[in-house]
Amino acid sequence: MKKILNNDMKKQLDLSLPTGFECLMGVFIGLIDTAAITPIGNSAVAAVGAMASVIDLFYLLLQSVNVSNNSIVARLFGANKLEDIKKQTGTSVIVAIIFTLICTVITLLISPILPRLFKVDTICLVYLYIRLIGAVPNSVISILNGHQRTLGKSKKVMYVKLFNLILNVILDFLAVKLNFGVAGVAVATVISDVVSMIILVIMSKNTVQYKLSKNHLNELLPLVKYSAEERVFKRCSNLAFNVILSRMGTNEYAVYVILFQIVNAFENFFYGVGVGVTSNIGIAIGKNDTNELKKVENIVEDLNIVMSVITPIFTILLLKFLVPILIIDEVALQIANNCTPFVIVCTLIIPICCVTSASLRGLKDFKYSAKTIFISSCVVKLGVAVILCNTYLGIAGALAALAISNLFTTVLQDERIEKVKSNFLNI
Repeated sequence: MKKILNNDMKKQLDLSLPTGFECLMGVFIGLIDTAAITPIGNSAVAAVGAMASVIDLFYLLLQSVNVSNNSIVARLFGANKLEDIKKQTGTSVIVAIIFTLICTVITLLISPILPRLFKVDTICLVYLYIRLIGAVPNSVISILNGHQRTLGKSKKVMYVKLFNLILNVILDFLAVKLNFGVAGVAVATVISDVVSMIILVIMSKNTVQYKLSKNHLNELLPLVKYSAEERVFKRCSNLAFNVILSRMGTNEYAVYVILFQIVNAFENFFYGVGVGVTSNIGIAIGKNDTNELKKVENIVEDLNIVMSVITPIFTILLLKFLVPILIIDEVALQIANNCTPFVIVCTLIIPICCVTSASLRGLKDFKYSAKTIFISSCVVKLGVAVILCNTYLGIAGALAALAISNLFTTVLQDERIEKVKSNFLNI
């Protein structure tokens, strides 16, 4: 282990771990909003939950712009093209704002049908309309967060996110205490985002030029296109996946929802870890340094070893302490216990898959990544789920399908990575 945790590995962890924790805090902010309105009643919880899924779709293009910008900026940083970095991130901020405004208009137009579509109280629209006020600040935050991380300031970005989380908790508490209800919780989130945006704009004042550059726009948009496709494939397959599982019975599906929250927490954390890998690979390619790229390769291999040791331990601990608290029904608890080996296998594969996908993004091969996700999520995962869930495995088959899908993605992308690296550096 001492060999693994060398100086290069520590540098990678300094970049990746803060981003991983930052992604986890993003999950906690959503959970805090839900927890804050729980005393109001189940109708309010359902309304906020429904609009959270709408907001998640809303930010699909924004996330695509952010990931694409990170990959490009990493290369520019490696090549020491600081002026280009300013223009690239500035262009990405403007593009993100434009996409956000377009999505806001579309959301407002379809909003009247949302209460009937989700069968929730019309209070959901109050929450949605207020959250839309914070859409532009959130888009600026997303791009500037990625920008600062790529420049090696992951810890500072994590502290900003932590401040956002704490401020959100305080404002949510005040909103509930003063009986402002769902509207107050939504306002709390918007205020937190506006404050965070101001902090990040100040942090980035010397490294970002807010001007639309045609050259940088032309490089950005193709990556955004493929990144958006990848996210659409994932969300559509998840929707179909949940439809399949919801037909297996209340107990089975309830167990899956709870276990998937644990799996999802790992996925969010390791996605953040992967962001650091994307940055380091992009920087190495920007330097056009074969030795530097090989060094990053070795770090990634060591990182996979470390995560393979740690992840099962944390998974077992979470299952042991959280599942009995979250699942009270004896029948459901027995189903969850039977699924434990499948959860462990699923979470074991997730970090390796996330790091492999991050490596491919660092190589800017977004097109192949989108193609891989379509095959693994829309074909393999759904096909395996239908087969396994209808056997004696039951809901455990769903977790097996997730693991097989991620393993399939990892194998395909790993083969592609070797080919793309050879094209770049002729190795």
